[in-house]
Amino acid sequence: MADKSPIKFSLAKEDFKQEETPVASPVGDVKKQTEQSKSYALQYLLLILLVVQNSSVIITTRYSRVVSGDLYFTATAVFLTEMLKLFICTSVMFYQTGSAAGVEIIEIFTVKYIDTLKMSVPAILYVFQNNLLYVAAS
Repeated sequence: MADKSPIKFSLAKEDFKQEETPVASPVGDVKKQTEQSKSYALQYLLLILLVVQNSSVIITTRYSRVVSGDLYFTATAVFLTEMLKLFICTSVMFYQTGSAAGVEIIEIFTVKYIDTLKMSVPAILYVFQNNLLYVAAS
């Protein structure tokens, strides 16, 4: 047989307590939205700078190859461009990490050499692409 105990109801305050859900403060929401809008603005700025940089490379390459006079070796131009990029990247790395940048560079080439080899494949293809860009602009 079923238990026929009386049902007990309680109207105590503890039974009606609701758990407080954390509510984001309006100041936090505004701050988060401001940071997000700054992030979008930076993304669009970088996109515009990338378009301008790539367009100017094509235009100056074409102009420098069709102007009358002595032509330069395309391999030299690509090499100097890559050396400029290396200098800029190394400078940024030294700025961000301080004096530890030299140690980090050595670690990348000695300890993480597999990753370096993996990255060398697209890098070599990129150099080849840049050489073809100069040939196409001629």
